[in-house]
Amino acid sequence: LVVDDDPVFSRIAKRCAMVAFAGAELEVTRARTGEAALRNSQQVLPQLLLLDFHLPGMNGVEVLSRIRALPGGETVSVVVMSGVVGAAERWRFSSLGVRDFINKPVEFDLLVATILRKGHERGWISRNEESS
Repeated sequence: LVVDDDPVFSRIAKRCAMVAFAGAELEVTRARTGEAALRNSQQVLPQLLLLDFHLPGMNGVEVLSRIRALPGGETVSVVVMSGVVGAAERWRFSSLGVRDFINKPVEFDLLVATILRKGHERGWISRNEESS
């Protein structure tokens, strides 16, 4: 699930996920607000959340806090993508289990590599699948 209010950036992030998991059956959805992300997550809990910090209505920490409270929400992998996440926000995100932060503007290859690393860590893809 890509959560970002910038439609151009959310399309780029979605494309990065599709490139990272090329050949795999997956559905990448997008949400422009925290509320939409929560509705999506209540219907189908995402395995990977590509999350912006600045969102209309609620910020990324609030969105992630609510997703973590859903059944199974503690298992969701998260990459925070933002140009304005300071030390206090990083601490709040890290208390919710986030280790991966990417500064905007995001380089396409860096986001693909980060998603690939998450896929390997979680066992969604193996090194053999990546090379095929």
